[in-house]
Amino acid sequence: MSIQVPLEESEMTLGPIGKTVATGAEVEWGMVIDYPSPNIGVTVSIDGDSMLLKSAAMGDIRRLVSEHGVVFLRGMKPMSDTEFERFAGQLGRIVYHINSPDVAAIRITQDVKLSNAVWHTDGTYHELPPQYSVIQAHSLPASGGDTMWANAAAAYRSLPDPLRKLADVLSVRHSNDWWRIVNSAPFESVLEAVHPLVQVIRDTGERALLLGRHAAHIEGFTREDSAALIELYQRHITSPEHVVRWRWQSGDIAIWDGRTTQHYAVPDYEEVRQMRRIWIAPEERPVGIADLPN
Repeated sequence: MSIQVPLEESEMTLGPIGKTVATGAEVEWGMVIDYPSPNIGVTVSIDGDSMLLKSAAMGDIRRLVSEHGVVFLRGMKPMSDTEFERFAGQLGRIVYHINSPDVAAIRITQDVKLSNAVWHTDGTYHELPPQYSVIQAHSLPASGGDTMWANAAAAYRSLPDPLRKLADVLSVRHSNDWWRIVNSAPFESVLEAVHPLVQVIRDTGERALLLGRHAAHIEGFTREDSAALIELYQRHITSPEHVVRWRWQSGDIAIWDGRTTQHYAVPDYEEVRQMRRIWIAPEERPVGIADLPN
């Protein structure tokens, strides 16, 4: 249920990602807010022109993303590529895709729905995966085409102790090779990077499992044992209690933290589905527990 909070009376108590928090928010831009899942996600209903979301609002949005993994902005109007780039650029430095070095807003259509119908974290095959992903819905099917997000930080916290201790010391090689095969794009360069399985978020102290479909191999294990461990941890991340499902409306924007979430675009539609997506660069490479000072 959404609760309207008058601007002058708004108040919010925020907790770490994955914990239930009170409704309402103390901001200058006014909102209706609710939580579509107790473990991940917050919905903000915008009243007014989307481009009124300037630096003060973006500070609130960054805080909400940090607290809840993904923020859904409802009531926005579809933006032009230039407007969308200006909007997303307030979150940080924009990352340009290897296939579109001159275009910030990547168009995601129904043509790639099968390659997006996997649980994944964007760009983990890079040494510096994007910190934020920002996506806006433009054209949508009459039904279907939802996107799901999973809370990889809550998943880490709920691991049994033996599995958590094992995860703390593992490193994973990520690759874009599977994407090249699915999209029949052998011409694209193979990109690989090794990251800790448990990523530490310095600004919050949160720990999250860094996996997803780009995770190719756990270092130091046989192919069979690596695949079994990846499947075990991945299944835990995407268990229903860690997941939220978002039903899009035209103009909706989702902003999420790739360090603490995974997402999955549900391919249950045949009509046109067009989105725009922008990546925002991180401040540093993924940090593991071994990287922390003693």
